[in-house]
Amino acid sequence: MRMANATANCAKIIEYVFTSGYDKVVNMQVGAETEDVTTFTDFEQFFDAWSKQMKTIFSILVRAVNRARILAPTLTPRPFLSSISERSIESGMDTFEPSLERGNAWVTAFTWVENVDSLAAVKKLVFDEKKYTMAELKDALDRNWEGLEEMRLDFVKNAPKWGNDEDYVDDIMIRCLRECAKFSKELKCPSGNNWPILPENVSGNIHYANIVGALPNGRRLGDALYDGGISPGPGLDKKGPTAVLKSCSKINHITDGRAFLLNQRLSPTQLAGEKGYQLWKAYMRTWADLEIDHIQFNMVDDSTLRAAQKDPEKYQEVIVRVAGYSAHFVDISRKTQDNIIQRTVQGLG
Repeated sequence: MRMANATANCAKIIEYVFTSGYDKVVNMQVGAETEDVTTFTDFEQFFDAWSKQMKTIFSILVRAVNRARILAPTLTPRPFLSSISERSIESGMDTFEPSLERGNAWVTAFTWVENVDSLAAVKKLVFDEKKYTMAELKDALDRNWEGLEEMRLDFVKNAPKWGNDEDYVDDIMIRCLRECAKFSKELKCPSGNNWPILPENVSGNIHYANIVGALPNGRRLGDALYDGGISPGPGLDKKGPTAVLKSCSKINHITDGRAFLLNQRLSPTQLAGEKGYQLWKAYMRTWADLEIDHIQFNMVDDSTLRAAQKDPEKYQEVIVRVAGYSAHFVDISRKTQDNIIQRTVQGLG
């Protein structure tokens, strides 16, 4: 089975809705030429533009990977691997030949949850409450929120955020995922299989910080993006760890996508000893009972991590979970270190 993935910087989807698909970083048209957002009169028009941008970006990425897989037997053949593959020996074809593969493709959706929180903010503050106009919001994003801090904080604090067991925003998450799942059946790999979405970040939330412009969730150009595939924004999951799990449980972890990566921070002090173990056991039982796909943890306190930043030679052994991989804390970038420290420390019980 050959694995293949196309990596999508998904925060660009929501950004392109406001720029009609024009990318200000590379100064060219990348997304779809959707209508001017200032002409939208309801949320459905906005969501339709979002869907068009999603389909355009995913199509571009998948087309490139599909072409590479088709050319692989000729341009990058694997004679040794083919010599030990039963199907290659029987057919006389290179092991990279798509017709020999069962296929295992997915779209790795970096910076996914920014879309959900941004869509919820637009729906709530622009269309439902009519507190701002689309023209005002577009101008704020064009200005990177400069000189508009009160407005920016309104979008941060007073729009519902993913991870708090609020159907208002959680329903938007499900709608977005199912729009992608539906479109994945139209995208086919050379082996004839679908291209489902797989939200995770690795360290893309830091890498893309200076590539993704200001967003309606209150984020500014240069701010770190959310850290996991379905992780709430740092400090935005305010109703505790169970609320996070309940939001995540609303996703169908079989049909809505390929896999869903959730990061959580738990208190090492609270989980110490037998009492801590029982709390941990109950938490993991909840995770299992809710049939959530994937969860990973950090349980290192802030004081240790900040001490490691100041004196890395003394903390070479400290390992943290970044997002899809583990690393020595002192070896990762300062911005990634700060992002891990900013994650909400969830209390249990």
